[in-house]
Amino acid sequence: MTTYLTAQQAQRIRADMKTIIASSSESATRTRQTIAPVGFGGQALGETVDQVSFPMLRKQLPESDLTLQGNVLVISVLPDVDIREVDIVTIGDMHYGVTDVLEQNLFGVVTHLDVKLELMRSGSE
Repeated sequence: MTTYLTAQQAQRIRADMKTIIASSSESATRTRQTIAPVGFGGQALGETVDQVSFPMLRKQLPESDLTLQGNVLVISVLPDVDIREVDIVTIGDMHYGVTDVLEQNLFGVVTHLDVKLELMRSGSE
């Protein structure tokens, strides 16, 4: 992607976005479960759970916009957060499934990621 800003300007924009997200004082935890390949004999070699905490900023969107998209929440995170559609995000005691991750940029500089979330349903509901 072509950037229309100098390296200094890009660095300043990233720093400003980091300050904005950190100023929300909210954080979340991303959980990713990884299943190891199946070994000889058909048994999985094990699984691991990878968890990472990160600062986040809740996007203030009209409920009608969220309902149309099928999401309950959209958060902004820094671009260096490794987050994908297979992940679970925990905010407080609520668990959400990631439905989409979109890069947001300003004149070719990725400033943050918008992460669309849907509420995880428990099996007892």
